[in-house]
Amino acid sequence: MLKKIRIYTLFFLALFSTLTIVNAVEEDSPKPDVETGKASLTIDFKTTDNVAITGTDFKIYKVASIDEHNHLTKEEIYNDIEADFEKTTTEEEWQKLVDLFLKAIEEQKTEIKETASCTTGDNGECKMEKLEEGLYLVVGAEHTQGNTKYKPAPFFVRLPEAKLDDEDESKDRWNYDVRVEPKYTSETNPDEPEGGGKTSIKVIKIWEDEGNEKKRPGNVQVELYQDGKVIDKVKLSEENNWTYTWTNLDNSSDYRVEESINKKYDQRITQEGNTFIIVNTYKEDDFILPDTGQLWWPVPLLIGGGLILIAVGIMVNRKKEDTPKEEVVENKEETKKEDQDHNEK
Repeated sequence: MLKKIRIYTLFFLALFSTLTIVNAVEEDSPKPDVETGKASLTIDFKTTDNVAITGTDFKIYKVASIDEHNHLTKEEIYNDIEADFEKTTTEEEWQKLVDLFLKAIEEQKTEIKETASCTTGDNGECKMEKLEEGLYLVVGAEHTQGNTKYKPAPFFVRLPEAKLDDEDESKDRWNYDVRVEPKYTSETNPDEPEGGGKTSIKVIKIWEDEGNEKKRPGNVQVELYQDGKVIDKVKLSEENNWTYTWTNLDNSSDYRVEESINKKYDQRITQEGNTFIIVNTYKEDDFILPDTGQLWWPVPLLIGGGLILIAVGIMVNRKKEDTPKEEVVENKEETKKEDQDHNEK
């Protein structure tokens, strides 16, 4: 059985090594995520001159699962696509499958959601983690940097990746930390000066609130600042996957984003290239007064006044307890005598 899997894997890798749509990169002794069985995928998007292409959005879609015999089975949502992975043998046939799956995704955007996504940072890289084993379609968005427009080519990638030793089969292993360098086409506008033109800014909202997801607000407002001035406001919610991209922005300006702070969360904002990441962490132990519109400043005064009254009551009670019993009896006798004299009159 292992030999059969090895032969199938060798064929699969040999085929993909010839495809113009993907270029796998060797890792230095990566260690599989044995505990969770999850894989990661790092996108390394650079020009042929090794210049990082920053701010490019990538999404991956799981199109097939892998069984114990190393066979690929389509995900149910793609059942309408006629695809037999085992009978697909040429580069042209694999490219047709890429086009078929891509078309299905574009036509059913509301039904087919990406498995994961990331945006390249200043080094041209981004990483997606905790991915299940399977065959994924990687799709990159068109991106303009300087006076050049880059369009990543879609491609398939298998997770995990097989690392086969040509000399010793016993050294074959699975690589769960996969890196790829997407192929791309580019178009340069000679009339646009290098570094000028338009750019895009993306914001991503991340929640760190495990166990408290139901306490999230329905939406949050994010403001985009250009050279210190607010130029737009957007609302992030589940409907837009807590993300938004501003396009056609002046590439010579400075940008930042701000979010209306929710008192239930700690907030931090980081920037990776043209992408701002807002992370909200739920504060477990903090007590927050409800914002009902009621004035809360009188509360401390009322509490203080109550404590004073309690103290006075205690002092009066102690004074009564300190009064001698003889004096109490004498006072009672005097009161009784006064009542008798009054009655006789």
